[in-house]
Amino acid sequence: MITVTGAEYAAIAVLALFVVVHLALILGAPCGVVAWGGSHRRLPVGYRIASGLAVVVAAVFAGVAGENAGITHLFGAPVLGVLNWLVFGFLALVIVPIVLSPSIPERFFGGIISTVVAALFLVMALG
Repeated sequence: MITVTGAEYAAIAVLALFVVVHLALILGAPCGVVAWGGSHRRLPVGYRIASGLAVVVAAVFAGVAGENAGITHLFGAPVLGVLNWLVFGFLALVIVPIVLSPSIPERFFGGIISTVVAALFLVMALG
């Protein structure tokens, strides 16, 4: 399914930013305040593993967006439609714990990123 909204490319770009931040966290960058509750300047091993999983999930989501843009051709239109709704639903649910985080930077940056990507996947799902 190829659309001309640009939502696909915007989602890929925002997800790439998310991946860069989490890769930095995995490598020990002192920016832990923006993730996982913000209670650690540098993430402990368990949170670094969680960031690794977050990178994998973001890459899968970027792949779905790439499929919408026609960059990849792995799924048919019916499967892609379901995937768009699943990604949107997941991201919509993720917004809740992020905006309830005790970390103000996480609420701000994570809330914006999650909301924007969820909205972009909603555009793709409706498209």
